[in-house]
Amino acid sequence: MHSIKINKLITLIMSLYYRISVWHRGNIPTAKEIRIKLFYWVFYLLFLLSLMVGAITNEKVEKKIFLVEVSIEVATLFVKLSFLIWKQSKICDLAYRVCVFSIQDDDDYATFNNKLKKFAKWSGIFAIATSLGAFLSAVLIPFMGTEKTLFLEIGFFLDWKNSDIVFWIAAFFLFVQSLASVMISSFSVIIWYLLFVCSLRYEVLGSELKNLGQNSGIRAKKLEKNHVNFLDDLKTSIDTHLYLMGYVSVKHY
Repeated sequence: MHSIKINKLITLIMSLYYRISVWHRGNIPTAKEIRIKLFYWVFYLLFLLSLMVGAITNEKVEKKIFLVEVSIEVATLFVKLSFLIWKQSKICDLAYRVCVFSIQDDDDYATFNNKLKKFAKWSGIFAIATSLGAFLSAVLIPFMGTEKTLFLEIGFFLDWKNSDIVFWIAAFFLFVQSLASVMISSFSVIIWYLLFVCSLRYEVLGSELKNLGQNSGIRAKKLEKNHVNFLDDLKTSIDTHLYLMGYVSVKHY
């Protein structure tokens, strides 16, 4: 019997949410924690609004189209942020229910572990690439060239094109919003992890049923001795299938 726990990468991401107060500790958030959550929510909404204003006011068609595309992506991230902030308890409950279980067979455990390690490696590369892209676009581009420019020509509340101070305030605003976007993108890793573990659990279930069928011929010769064990294994497999179906077929959010 092998116990499966939540992957270290996912645990690290969840710990980050607690440290930056996107998630609260305990069953009910305090008034201060709710204010912090609202700050994150409103602050990122301002980013979306600034992109939309920039797309409307920009005179160049190619930049206008680019800002519209980015606005759609940021709107998607804003929806993810809303789920991340206000659905914390359901996300944690689903993670522990789906990702904490046990595997009986050694080969099934080895296969599950190897595939999960590959997923964690790929997810780590995704996180590094996303962070690096956000850093380069938000930090390096304002220093490149002789003309003051931002990677995203947002509609800032002050005229950043004609003031050095306002320009650096806008650049810092974009940098912080880029960090927030990276943080929200990490939620996608959790979603992928949940879906991936569900698929692996179905593979394990299929392997258990296959082994159950292979062993049925042997057990038939010793029916009186092993009849109860055979039925217990079959019942466990059916219960596991029904348990997984309850999470992949029902809308929780």
